[in-house]
This record gives sequence, structure tokens and C-alpha cells, in this order.
Amino acid sequence: MSRASPTVLAPQVPASVAVATGPRYAWRWRPEMRPRGPCGAMVLVLGCVAAWWSRGGACITALLSAPPKAWSWGGLRPAVLPYGLSGQQEGEQHRPWDSRSPTARVRVSGAQTRTRVARRATETDSEGVRYLPVLDFDMETPLEPDPDKMVMPCFPLGEVAYVPDSKHVLNIFEPRYRSMYNDILISGGRRFVVPQITKDEGTGGYKMPEVGVVFYLDDLREVSEQTNDQVKFVCTHSVIGRVRMKRVLNPRAFADRSTYLRVEVEDLVDSDLDTDYSETEQTVMDTVNAVRELQKVAEPTVQFKDAALARQNATRGPGFWGLVSLWQDYLNYRVQESQQRFTKELQTKIISYFESQGSVPKQVAFSELPDDLQKELASLQEQLEEECRPLIKAQSNRVQLLLQSDSHAERLALFQDMIGADKKRLEARLALKSVFDD
Repeated sequence: MSRASPTVLAPQVPASVAVATGPRYAWRWRPEMRPRGPCGAMVLVLGCVAAWWSRGGACITALLSAPPKAWSWGGLRPAVLPYGLSGQQEGEQHRPWDSRSPTARVRVSGAQTRTRVARRATETDSEGVRYLPVLDFDMETPLEPDPDKMVMPCFPLGEVAYVPDSKHVLNIFEPRYRSMYNDILISGGRRFVVPQITKDEGTGGYKMPEVGVVFYLDDLREVSEQTNDQVKFVCTHSVIGRVRMKRVLNPRAFADRSTYLRVEVEDLVDSDLDTDYSETEQTVMDTVNAVRELQKVAEPTVQFKDAALARQNATRGPGFWGLVSLWQDYLNYRVQESQQRFTKELQTKIISYFESQGSVPKQVAFSELPDDLQKELASLQEQLEEECRPLIKAQSNRVQLLLQSDSHAERLALFQDMIGADKKRLEARLALKSVFDD
């Protein structure tokens, strides 16, 4: 699967977010794979905990024997969702769409036999995110595309909400991914859809949100020789727009990995393009600036940089999506901070126990720890999950609500709610701090 392996790094702090000085190490995607904002520890933290729990011996060895730079999860691989791609069949032809459209110049499938009608209805979860039906892995024969619809390759990337007007680099090595990049280069389209993909709680299957973003391939480097063919391409992309996916033509490909997914799409265009929302945009920026002032006194470890915030605005398009990316960076580093605190407490408890026993071993299995210590560590894990769960949801569901909206006014209202909630959190934290200071 074409996903980057997590590695232990000193956080590469985005220009928009200031992190307090001192050694801070955490799990993250390698920078070349990490989408701006919501990935890294944000997406991985619960998987990291699960991986730690299932491989306790290895992790404890790292905690006991490694210096601080390495003991933040010690190189374990996280438990993350499998990724799937879309698939093109033989006989596809190039269809020259308007080159200004995010879906321009995509490839359209040739004639195929329709054995069943795809379910077109969407589902809406409790938070309002609209999903396509669960992928039907029993559909052996791909559907024939509607000749009046646009068809694009689809590259689902976990539970990560990418946003327009951002840039990302991906490492590609799986055969179906290589095929997809070859196809988009040959066709001249250079575009594919990137939605989230998540497991459906009711059926256990996989589903994708109705709206995804469009990646445009800016640059591709062949690196097979340098990597002994472990990585085929290193690809740089710009996110150039959003599309509404209507149906998946070959859902079985996600399960058997024979090729990459193909989806019928339509451009997502705002319905209120002619309306001026300058007053509402200023209200949003006022709230963001208020959060910044509260960060200085209530949360000094992770906060916006004044210079970066001064360049932000909430205007339609790049301005608004840049502000969302800033918010994603902020939430990401809050999760990293929680993770680092958890790791430090974990190490302290384990080492303290063995010091009380007279010596600290180089290696120990989790099952060898006493029951009361295991319960303490389990409690720490629960605290970490409770602390990070709302931040992770903010990076997936809440940002997906912004992506699926066709109204700038609605996006501003949703984002105002998000930052308003954090403003209240910081105010409560400051009030509590004042009580203890008194």
C-alpha cells in the first residue's frame, strides 16, 4: 500500500504554529507523505495506542533503553485503515473536458456490460457528513459509466480531510498506484479524486464521503533505482478543487487491489458566488484573533504565530482554506503534545517500578508487569483517547462538513462554531488557572 511509514522525528513546526521550546518528539507521517494539518499524530494517535498495546514488549524495550529522541513510540507501525484506489479498464478513451475544470481531461471507460444498477442514494451520519453507499465488494463486473458523466481515478487516503489550495507529496510504489499515475500522464489529465475512507460501524464495510478533493500532478520523479524499486514515484500535487462523487464504478477493486477505483463525479460549485460576506468573514477573523490572545496566556505551549496569522483571511477560496489549514496544524500539534505527555508518563511509571525493584531491565514484556501497573497504564491510555478523540473528529468529520458545503456562508458559520468552541475552552482553562493562582 502506498502510505508512508511513520517515523520518529522532531516535529517540523509549520510556519503558522509556534511550539514551546524544548525537545518534542512524536509519531508523524514522513514529511513527503504528510498532508498539511490533519495527518501525523492527529490521524495516527489512536492507532499508535492500539499498536503499542498489541506489541507491548517491543515498545517497553524502546521506552526503557532508548534516549528521549527515540522513545516516542519507538518506531512501531500504527494500525491504520487500508487504502484503496480506483481502476481503469482496457479500451478507455480520452475525453477532452474544459481544461479549467478540476475534472478536466479525465479518462472515460469504454463499453462494458452492466450487470446491476449501482445504488445512488447517499447516507448522512449523525454529524451531517454525507456518504456514498458502502462499497459493494460482491460486484464482480464494473458498471458502465454514464456517457454524460465525468469519470476520474479515485485515491482514498484514510481518514484525512485534505483541503483545496494546499500542496502534498506522495510516495507511490504499489502496482495499481503506478498504473494510475501512468494513465493520468498518458491521458494528459494529471488529476484524480482524493476522498477520505472509513469503516461503516453498521456493516463493517468501507465507505467514502460524497465529496472529495482533486489532486493535480505537478511533478513526478522516478526513484526506482535509488530505492531498489521499493518506491516507484515521488509525486508533488496541488489540490485544485472539490468534486461531488455520484457513484463508484468498480468497488470490488478496493478489496482485491487489482486496479484503482473509478468514480463518476461532478464539479462542486458554490451556490452563493455573487453574495458578499465580508462582514461575516471579519467576524470569523476576530474570533481567530481572540483565540490567539487567549493562547498566549492559557496555552503557551502550542499557539499561532502572529506573523502567520497576520497573513490569513476568511475570504472565499484560498483565503478561507488557508485558514482551515492553519487550524488543522494547530489541532495536530495539540494532539502531539498530548501524545508526548502520555509517553513521558508511561516511561516514568515503568522505570519507577523497576527502580523500586532494584534494577531496570533492557527488555520486558508488557504481560510481565504487575496487574496494578498494567491498570495504571490502561488508565493513561483511556485518558489519551478521551483527550484526542474530539480533536481527531475535528480533523475528519468537521472539516469534511466544510468540504461538502456549496455555500461560503455555511462554511463560515461552521468554522465560526469550531473556533468559537475552542475560544470557550481556552476561557475556561484561563479561569481555572486564575483560581489556582489565587
